[in-house]
Amino acid sequence: LSTPLGKRDRAILEVLYSCGLRAAELAGLRVTDVFADQQTLRVLGKRKKERVVPIGMYALNALRDYLSSRHMLGAPEHSIVFINHRGGPLTTRSIQRIVERYVLLTLPTRHEVSPHTLRHTFATHLLENGVEFTIVQQFLGPCDRRPDRGDGDGAGGPRHVGDQQVLVKGSGPGGDPTGGVGQDAPAVEDQFVLSADQIAVGHAAAKGFRASCDDT
Repeated sequence: LSTPLGKRDRAILEVLYSCGLRAAELAGLRVTDVFADQQTLRVLGKRKKERVVPIGMYALNALRDYLSSRHMLGAPEHSIVFINHRGGPLTTRSIQRIVERYVLLTLPTRHEVSPHTLRHTFATHLLENGVEFTIVQQFLGPCDRRPDRGDGDGAGGPRHVGDQQVLVKGSGPGGDPTGGVGQDAPAVEDQFVLSADQIAVGHAAAKGFRASCDDT
């Protein structure tokens, strides 16, 4: 993935998994929203709510690598980060297709991985590795309904982040999927129960994306 489009694709996959963004939030990201020295992104979410999220080093390095060659894609005059080969902003559907293409490369028998799956996997892995529930909510942004924390509050029980249910399989400090970025970033969406199998698929896809990038 040494071409400008390949670098773009790697950055898209890394940022989706590292930051838990919605596809629409990724599509709307601007160059001025990237604060590399602080390892954060400014995100405009639902209802135009702005939040700041940490970005891990894998994702930040991939993003820097892509931005260094972004000008080669149609010489864009706007500040949208992720663009097509003509320099126009990527749509959410284009981002979906990019994810689907790499899923087929890394997990050819699975077709259910989407940007939203990576968002849920991000949230689940944070909870599994001991990140506070309220911090995960802040990372993911506001939901359409009033948050429902569900019935479970321990390892192995379901919890709700916003209006999504996330399976929590463990707790305690561990490897931070965001790449070790601090947990004090300032301030989940569609009802979607993520099964243990789907979590595993999302994790495998994220690992497969990185492995396929490293091999090219």
